[in-house]
Amino acid sequence: MAVAAGPDCLPMTMPNQRSALIAGDEWELGRELALRFAARGMRIALAGPEGGALDQVAADPACAPAIAAVAVADLADEAGATGAVARSRAALGAPIEVLVTLGGPETPHRRLWDIAPDEFDAAMGADLLAPFLLAKSVLPGMIERGHGRIVNIGSIDGHRGGEAQSARAAAKWALRGLTRSSAIEAGEHGITINLVSPGTLAGERAERNLADRARFRGRSVEQERADSLRRAARRQPGTVADVAEAVMFLISDGARHITGQELVVDGGAVV
Repeated sequence: MAVAAGPDCLPMTMPNQRSALIAGDEWELGRELALRFAARGMRIALAGPEGGALDQVAADPACAPAIAAVAVADLADEAGATGAVARSRAALGAPIEVLVTLGGPETPHRRLWDIAPDEFDAAMGADLLAPFLLAKSVLPGMIERGHGRIVNIGSIDGHRGGEAQSARAAAKWALRGLTRSSAIEAGEHGITINLVSPGTLAGERAERNLADRARFRGRSVEQERADSLRRAARRQPGTVADVAEAVMFLISDGARHITGQELVVDGGAVV
């Protein structure tokens, strides 16, 4: 028997936002998000440090028509972050309605006592200070409009810690607190702030990280891969597409009543 659709059984609505800023240093995921935003008619600005893959994403034929700005900046520096947001807003010709903070680059596997203070500071800057500064810069405009979506990208290292990843794990744990506290503060203004935390993913970045972990442990890459997948209920890696779909849900109208929450996209590694 066919069931008539009603207000309580409608499919998830897609984002109706028109402008987005994708910022950080994880451009495999950044490209995946840009593709989805572009397919939905959104205008996009990209921001990240020098030497990243921003230009490659901006030049991608599937993304290029939607890209309004590429801002190269140190996002862990207040002037760099505020400047990137200002340039992005001007190029978009509209307020920034969606902010996705991608986080920083991979960090080498080192035991805590082998990590230099400047390496620790760099990890905290890329994975915690940058999301803070970017949110601080976009929130006044979102508050003025009474609407906005912010999604931070975390990691399962922020749940269980990570061997030889003390700096990154500390930053990702702290990012959970930043996400929840800022969600409480911004909620009355029609703004949602959430976190998506990936587990093991397939891709070039993940392969580099796997190789570095194997080197640190004195094991083969295949041994490390098998060990990593053994911890997940699905016994297989995720993809950046899986993570991007979680972000798309959280910026959709279907998630308008979800804020201060975390979607763990890890195939059941943290259960």
